[in-house]
Amino acid sequence: DAREARLVADLEAKIRDLEEQRRAKEVDFDAARRAARDKADALQQRADAEEARLRAASSQADVAASRLAAIEARCAELDTRSAQYLEEAKREIDRAATKTAAADLAAEQARALAGGARREID
Repeated sequence: DAREARLVADLEAKIRDLEEQRRAKEVDFDAARRAARDKADALQQRADAEEARLRAASSQADVAASRLAAIEARCAELDTRSAQYLEEAKREIDRAATKTAAADLAAEQARALAGGARREID
């Protein structure tokens, strides 16, 4: 009887631990999403600033053409980086979702075990 009660208590502690882990993963997931969004916003602001600088400085046609080529290359680089950051964020989100799903499954299994143990005790 005491052993079963201890088993139930252990399982309930495990459930609480898994739920805390799940909450922590959710926090990590939200932080990763915010970080990815911030990186993308910063890249867009940099691209916008470069474009504005180009337009302001392009009084002569040859200078404007030269700067336009430079900004196009920079935008392509920024687009590539932005795509990389977004892919990285998607991978981080997928990893966090996988970990959250695994934690949810483990918590559900622990709840089921605890329920079975409770029924056996009753």
